[in-house]
Amino acid sequence: MMRQLKLLSRRVLTQVRQGVPNSALGVMAVAAALALPAIAFAATTHHYSGPVDTGGHVGFGTVKRHHRTYVRDFRWTKVSIHCDQGDTVTTNGFTFSVRVRHGEFHFRGESGNSTARASGEFSHHGTQADGALRIRGRIAANQTNCDTGRRPWHADRTS
Repeated sequence: MMRQLKLLSRRVLTQVRQGVPNSALGVMAVAAALALPAIAFAATTHHYSGPVDTGGHVGFGTVKRHHRTYVRDFRWTKVSIHCDQGDTVTTNGFTFSVRVRHGEFHFRGESGNSTARASGEFSHHGTQADGALRIRGRIAANQTNCDTGRRPWHADRTS
């Protein structure tokens, strides 16, 4: 932010030297004053990705709004699941956001005849997260009585 102010002040000084009218300088100063708070209060976002212990991956994003952190778009891909008809993999996710409290978050969702739960905890100053995922129920018309069991996962911040 300080760098932006220095660049802005250089630009204004350069234009003063080049003979830009004072009214134009006033407009530029007002525009800069309005733009800086918008930059300072922009939402902070991060993305996390990592493996599930029995295969597959999890990924999600975080966003910070009004001094509160939310986990959003928690997804899992190719996670192993055991069904009465045999083992298979599942890919799905939560489309809603949950608030992070005391460094922890918890998702629970239902889709048709299946239930999914995911929980996690941030560590190492928010650069990593660890948690568990469990999916139970019917995941497809021909895949019934399915259960992943409790599957630990680990994710690192990627951006």
